[in-house]
Amino acid sequence: MSFSYEELGLTQERFERLIVRDHVPVFFLDKKEKYGPCSVEWFLERASLVERGKDGPASVFLPRGQVTQEQLLDMQLRHTSPELRKRFALWLDDEDIAGPNPEFIDDVPVYVHVKAICWPDGVPEALEINYMTLFAFNGAYPLFGLPCLLAGDHQGDWEHCTVRLRLQDLALSGVWYNSHRNVEGEWRAGKDVQRDPTGRISSFVARNGHGMYPQPGIVFRIFCAANDFTSAHGRVWRPKRVVRMCGNHGTRIPACASRGCGLPTPPSIMSSEPQSSKGVQMETEFPILVEDFSLWQKWNGSWGTSRNPPKQSWFNNAEPPVSRTFCQRLICPLAKGVDTLIPLEKGQQQKKHEEAGNRSMGNDAALRYVCKDAGRGRAYDTMVVARPLDGVAGPPTPAPPMER
Repeated sequence: MSFSYEELGLTQERFERLIVRDHVPVFFLDKKEKYGPCSVEWFLERASLVERGKDGPASVFLPRGQVTQEQLLDMQLRHTSPELRKRFALWLDDEDIAGPNPEFIDDVPVYVHVKAICWPDGVPEALEINYMTLFAFNGAYPLFGLPCLLAGDHQGDWEHCTVRLRLQDLALSGVWYNSHRNVEGEWRAGKDVQRDPTGRISSFVARNGHGMYPQPGIVFRIFCAANDFTSAHGRVWRPKRVVRMCGNHGTRIPACASRGCGLPTPPSIMSSEPQSSKGVQMETEFPILVEDFSLWQKWNGSWGTSRNPPKQSWFNNAEPPVSRTFCQRLICPLAKGVDTLIPLEKGQQQKKHEEAGNRSMGNDAALRYVCKDAGRGRAYDTMVVARPLDGVAGPPTPAPPMER
């Protein structure tokens, strides 16, 4: 299922403004970062198409300089083995892994994908906007800070952060800063999101690993063996171009099932002014938006060892409903994340409806979700009324969260 702009109560102009003007982030790279972001075109021009083995390329299908998007799909069609397709990878020479000239970093685009998050009866409740970055190389981590113990380096590195908007009034609910595995990310409520002096959302990119965080500093991970370092004093990347990925869904907005959300309810927006304009001096120039229907988005292989974004689970699903806690990052790195918020009422009916294909629950199906935030020892109750989609219906109206 997917939606047009009009079916979500938007105009194309308002939709593009949300992506480009209101919420596109600024990325702060660490001051010791060696590997820069790149564009898809830059990567393809320098890559070879290989079969990835255990310790690198096992064989070469297309040498450097001969890889085109058409060739990628042709190889994909000619080789029908699912296992071989999984091992297809675009591979760079060592001389290219540092990325493009950092002096022109703002010319590197950020990629975007927009999803409509829907209640089980199909009514949209929120928009999630994925902002994706491509790095040529993921640098090694010195385990426990020892340069003689290096691990985790690999070619190709897709990362992302996600802006969540309440569809009722397009208020900013929060930003999901993703790092490493999808469950290791962190939500930051809209009112607490850091912004640069121009009002744009700030995303702090970890050294070498390029995971994204809401603030600069040290993030302790895995018994302090592989900490992440972010800084506000490194190179600043303000993309001049935002590339919307339309290769699989066209310009329509695909629907994803809601997983609930533990963020507090944002205040209502009574004016048409973007939230980012409050209390700051807005930029006079904004990135341009490009709709990209290119064939690379249908590629089933990998960029180095990083799967093509449309083949990653977060691309086609809502973000996790709660953040990773400090203790989980530090001493429980393999702990499973929260997949969804638990229905407290009508749980069995809800399960049956999901198994039956997300059929409508009726005119006034009330669901109560709970989110326990282990990091703060609090719980939020959110009562929503899900209304059936009748033509173009409005989103459910959430009640303010209640702490207890």
